[in-house]
Amino acid sequence: MNQIKTITALFVLFCLSAPQAQSQINWWNSGEEEKAFLGVESERISKEKAKLLGYDNIYGQIIDRVVPSTAAEKAGLQPFDYLVGIDQEDMGWTTELTDLLSKYKAGDEATIHFYRKGKKQKAKVQFLPRERPFFNGNILRKSIFSDDEPFLGVSASNEEDEDEPGVRVNIIENSTADEMGLRDGDVILSINDYQMVDWSDISRAINMLEVDASISVRYRRAGQTATQTGQMKTRPSRGYGIRNFWTGDDDDERPFLGVYSESISEDKAEKLGIDNPYGSYVTSVFSNSAAAEAGLKAFDYVYGIDEYRVGENQKLSDIIRKYKVGEKATIHFVRKGKAYSKSITFGSREEAREPGDRSRCEDPFLGVQQRDGASSEKGVRVEIVGKSTAASLGLRNGDVIASINDYPILTWSDIRPAIDMLSVGDPITIGYFRGGQKRSIAGKIGSYCDTYGSGSIWSNNNWFDRETETDINLSEVNIEVNNLNKSEIKSLNDQLSLSLGANNNLTVNNLQVSPNTQSNLLQLQFELPGKGETLVQIFNEAGRQVYTYDLGYFSGEFSDEIDLLRNGSGVYYLSIKQGTNSLSQSLSLKK
Repeated sequence: MNQIKTITALFVLFCLSAPQAQSQINWWNSGEEEKAFLGVESERISKEKAKLLGYDNIYGQIIDRVVPSTAAEKAGLQPFDYLVGIDQEDMGWTTELTDLLSKYKAGDEATIHFYRKGKKQKAKVQFLPRERPFFNGNILRKSIFSDDEPFLGVSASNEEDEDEPGVRVNIIENSTADEMGLRDGDVILSINDYQMVDWSDISRAINMLEVDASISVRYRRAGQTATQTGQMKTRPSRGYGIRNFWTGDDDDERPFLGVYSESISEDKAEKLGIDNPYGSYVTSVFSNSAAAEAGLKAFDYVYGIDEYRVGENQKLSDIIRKYKVGEKATIHFVRKGKAYSKSITFGSREEAREPGDRSRCEDPFLGVQQRDGASSEKGVRVEIVGKSTAASLGLRNGDVIASINDYPILTWSDIRPAIDMLSVGDPITIGYFRGGQKRSIAGKIGSYCDTYGSGSIWSNNNWFDRETETDINLSEVNIEVNNLNKSEIKSLNDQLSLSLGANNNLTVNNLQVSPNTQSNLLQLQFELPGKGETLVQIFNEAGRQVYTYDLGYFSGEFSDEIDLLRNGSGVYYLSIKQGTNSLSQSLSLKK
């Protein structure tokens, strides 16, 4: 059912380079301690992979991780074990491991049926109660810049795969794989006798090991099979240690993927059929970037790079910081429910070009506003802007938009990337609900100009016209920075599909937006005394995101130069978010 992961244990450990794991909502609530807890993270695999591995039940689940001190560990279960049933009941097309476990309580005994290295086995277990996890240094032994993190050092090969089992790889210099004598183009068949079929197997095998542990790799090269052994090393030193990634120093060394993205809620992840809510949901892609090279698109969900996986304690930005410009890697993502892996070469931010540099008359505009009120259908209830594309298509106030060109619309923030993928005049098909009935309507997308005129902008809760300006010099521009109140933020979020934080409770010191007339760029500077996951975004007056900087877990001074005038003078909206706190301001650039 799911393409990434199903967690059969409701107690999940999220470690660096851990495989993706399902997030359970409020699983420690009252009464949960009475339910049976096995203690594994597991995933379903494809029917093709199950058949290739010789499993007679193609609906089982393969173990990625065994939680310490649980029934699974006491029963001797291990990663790569393929679970197929409990007692007399097997897993099936509509029956997952969680369904079988729901019939047991803590203290019950049962027999787990599974395959290990091709042989069918069984084990007696006594289920334990689930407990709320207490993460500590012993459990979360790996951190973003950990020195004790095992690293094999392989990435996806660009060569066409043969129609044979195994994972074709390229080798990272000075890594464990390099020292063992593996070469670019080798096809890894097994690691420590565990068969390798795809990239998830590579991650699973490495995650079982510690630094200095023995590793045996069986591989195929030029039609010949061989085995090499060695000891696991850490990732090769970068030579610059932990740098200040946010001050603008060493920009030429800073790796850049090239996407605008957002995090998603556990509820949205569940609706999308994605079990790991810690990945990045792409909203747009920079041209001439690693992401563009890999063919990433809006609505792709990125959950890993090479052997690393996102988790509660590791975001995608944390993984990217492990690399440098020019380094090759394999990015893992989900598109419309199917998992993909693509080769990338990290570039720099300076090389990439912002997505969607378009004037208002070139900018596609649907013309819907968010409408309050719950809906029993999956989608977004809207009101229609007069003279807009939505109005011309026949949408009405109160309709619930469920999809745009087959991309699911689950939250208000999905509207913008779905429209930004289009050009004015492109076909658009909208799936929607009206009166509880599902409908579909098709036409062509219009522009902002078609709805509001060629010079209109949104400010002070109203649209007004202004003259279009070209060839603007920063020395001619006055810069004004103002706070936005909650009413203004709500209006902007509703009208322009923005994601400005409404709290305005983030302490930001020494915020400055100043011109650099030599480079014709704006210098954005501020200081955050608090600590937490930090995201900086700027939106133009049409609601398009024109700048983003994910600082990860951050505290201190920030400085960066921004080319805003390429988007014209006018009003911009600055959002700084740290944890649950935020600051939203308007930046007025006027001649």
